[in-house]
Amino acid sequence: MKRIAFGMLLIAGTAAALACEPALRGAGVRTIEGQTYVVAWRANPAIRVGDFFALDVAACSRRNNAPTTLRVDAQMPEHRHGMNYRPTVSSRGEGRFAVAGLMLHMPGRWELTFDLRGADGAETLRTNLPVP
Repeated sequence: MKRIAFGMLLIAGTAAALACEPALRGAGVRTIEGQTYVVAWRANPAIRVGDFFALDVAACSRRNNAPTTLRVDAQMPEHRHGMNYRPTVSSRGEGRFAVAGLMLHMPGRWELTFDLRGADGAETLRTNLPVP
């Protein structure tokens, strides 16, 4: 009985994960999955040291509520510092965001952070971003 209940729980969890598919596709899209939110993002133009770039971001909640706010930042954990510029985030509605004004001023391992908030709560998702 316990085995069947666990299997049903696993199937239900998989169905919930599949229900949340960010509306961003195509070349260069990267995805980060958290407990509550899933984020898809693409840099435009490609990330190069010392050049400004923007992000197209799409996010959804596993409970089908899109996040209402997003904050993006980047840090170099080994160097204990972040970017020299603060990006701006504009909501495009329904979990879509445009992030402008990002610049990674030196090569190395950066950590890109997405802070999401919405009806389903708050969550911070992080991804490593090596910059040659």
